[in-house]
Parts: sequence; C-alpha cells; structure tokens
Amino acid sequence: MTTTISTLSRLFVAAFALTTMATLVACDQEDAVSVTLASVGRELSAVHSGGASAAPPNLRMQTYEQAISQLQGATRDGSSAQRDAANMLLAQAHGGMAQIESAEAVEIENRLLDRATRLRALMDLYVSQSALAAALAEINPVTERASLDQALVEVEQRLSEAQRTHRELKAEFDAFETRANESGRIANERRAEAAEWRAKALDSPATEAADMVAKAYEIERSAAGAEQESARETAAKEKVAPRLEELNRLIGSLGDERTSLTEARRRVDQRTQDARQDTQVARAAARAAADEAEVALDEIETIRNGELTERWNQAIRHAQAAATALSQSRSSDSGVRATNAVLRAEAQQRLGEMYATQARGMERYLLLLDLVSSEEPAPPFASRAAGFTDHTETEFMEARQAASEAFEQAASTLQSAGVRDQDVRDRLERLQQMLRSAAGETTAETPAPTG
Repeated sequence: MTTTISTLSRLFVAAFALTTMATLVACDQEDAVSVTLASVGRELSAVHSGGASAAPPNLRMQTYEQAISQLQGATRDGSSAQRDAANMLLAQAHGGMAQIESAEAVEIENRLLDRATRLRALMDLYVSQSALAAALAEINPVTERASLDQALVEVEQRLSEAQRTHRELKAEFDAFETRANESGRIANERRAEAAEWRAKALDSPATEAADMVAKAYEIERSAAGAEQESARETAAKEKVAPRLEELNRLIGSLGDERTSLTEARRRVDQRTQDARQDTQVARAAARAAADEAEVALDEIETIRNGELTERWNQAIRHAQAAATALSQSRSSDSGVRATNAVLRAEAQQRLGEMYATQARGMERYLLLLDLVSSEEPAPPFASRAAGFTDHTETEFMEARQAASEAFEQAASTLQSAGVRDQDVRDRLERLQQMLRSAAGETTAETPAPTG
C-alpha cells in the first residue's frame, strides 16, 4: 500500500466533513443524525486545542461532555458513514476530556509531591533533633565537647556536599528552562504562521485554499513538535525542581543543626545544666516534627485516595473510550481504514503515555516515601510511610504494565495500517523506545500525554 502519512493527515482533517457530506448527499434532506454530526463538528472545531489558541478548559470540558451525549444516538442509529463520522467525533471529544483530566491529575500530583517532600524534610528534622537530644543527654565536661566537635565537622561536610549538589542542579534547572522557553517561542511563532495561512485560505480560490490549509496543517504539526519539546524540557525542569527544593530544606536543616551543635558546644563550656535543658528542647522539636509528619501523611493519603485517583481514573477512562470509538469503523475503503488505523494507534499511544505519566508521578514521590520508611533508626511514622510505599509500588507496577500494553497495542495497530513510509517507521521506533522505558530497560523519559 502506498498511502503516506501526509495523505493520511489530509484525510484526517477532511474525514468528518467528507463523511458528513456523503450522508447529506445520500438523503433528500438533512436528517436528524446529519444535523447532529454537523452541529457537533462545528462545536468541537470551535474549541479544539489544535488551533492557534485553545478555549478555556471549562468551556472545552462542557463542549466535550455535550458532544459525547449528543453523539450516542448517531453511533447507534445512523448509517454506516454517519456512524464512522460520529465515532471519529466521539474519539475527539473523549481525547479532549482525557487531556483536561490528565492535566488536572498532574497538578494534583504536584501537590502530593510537595507533601512528600515536606515529609522528607520533617524526617530530617526529626532525625537531627533526636540525634541532638541523644548527644546532649550524654554530654559531660570531659568527653562531650570532643563529640560535638566531630559532629560539627560531619555537618560541615554534609552541608558542603549539599551546597555543591545544589549548584549543579540549579545549573541543570536553568538550562532546561532556557530550552523550554525557546521551544515555546518557536511553537508560538509557528502557530501564528499557520493561522496566517489559514486566513489566506479563506480568501483564496478553492484550488489554492486546499494547499494553503495543508501547509498550515504541516506548520501546526511542526509547532506541535516544538510544543512537545518544550513540554519535555519543562518536565525535565519540573523533575529537578523537587530535588532543588529538597536540597534547600536539607541545607536549611543542616544549617540549623550546625547552629544547634555550635550552641550546644558553647553551653557545654558553661555548665551541664544547660545541656540538660537543650536536651528537652531537642526532644520537643523531634516530637513536633513527628506530629507534623503524621499530618503530612494524612494529607498524602487524602490526596492520593481521593481526587488524584478520581482524576486519573477519569482521564484513563476517556482515553480508552477514544481508542474504542476509533475501533468501530467498518468502512470498506482502504484509505479510510488506513487513516482510521493510524488515528487509533495515536489514541492508543496517548493512552500509554497517560499511564506512563501516572507511573512516573508515582515513582517521584515513591522515592521520597522510601527514604522515610527505610530510615534507621526508624522514626515513629516510618511504618505508616512503609505501608504507603508498598501500596504505591503495586500501583506503580500496574500503571507501568498498562503503559507497556497500550504501547504494544499502538505498535500493532500502526503496523496493521499498511502504511510504509518514514513517518510510520519513526513512529514505530518511538513506540519501541516507549516500551523499553515502560519496562524499565532504559532511563529515557516517556513524554507527557500529548494533546
């Protein structure tokens, strides 16, 4: 088969219009299904994020929900061509819903990561204050000063190492941010250029307008690539950001510990009674840190078991529905079947990317929880953190397995399209990379879900 991705792209842009037109021509007058398809198509085009600018999420959500509701009858009662058109629009609406839900899930996940980072900082505070209390309890005029001197040396070494690591990570963060901004600028310029071509097409003869629309589409694809690059750089930057924040807290904690040890050494020189008083203060600080850690764990549990799970479930449900809708086509036209297969593969790939993003989010705060649960000697909240870790590890493995299965389905569907050009080969290679990443065979980043 010689159909190319470029041809399929044009088919996708015109697929709904052509299918709807065919159903209208076949009828003496517009029936209810045809009117519904045309109306829904206009509504989706008005809010679709592929244009020069996307409508607000709440407006898109409302439009997608209405479209899904309105299209149910068309997928059941329409002609074969009408059902194909309805399923294509249904896939677009479900895909839009999945994109919005997943974006909200990522925002909620960032809040969860903030709580996990806070938990780690509280553990550091608890450990340092507990260690300080134990040291002060053993203090005596002969031996304790030497012990505190050694502790200060160790703190200074850890602080120096933390500051060095912070400088290196800050340089990485700035580099990611610069590249993300540049890619975003390029994407905006290309979006604007595509909009100009579309505007010219409106005032041009039909023979020229088609080429102009096609050129605008290709420019938009290039813009989408730049946006994806910007998103990857942003994701990389966001992955570094929690570590920078954690290092800031660690540096602050180590600075506090250094101050406390210095003060303890001064008080040892004054009298043993001061050391006893400081022991009580450190113990109180450790207890307060443990209490705050329990609050942080409560918040983690509430977020994870509540709105975060709901958002991811909704996002995945809609992504699955989009792929399912595209599997309903029964067209006998080979070009339409190939187009549908490519679109279905894209929907399956986006589902896999969504699972991979969910797994990556779990992995991020799983690392922090694991550090808390494995601390020795164990803080009083370590066992509860360990319970969270075990549960999250199970969910992480399930999400990673689901991502692998979705990528495998996408690769299989894409191969079944019968398209043999470089774009398809590149896409298949990318899917293989995603499979390896989902299986844990490589450290390459799986991109966030694409819009």
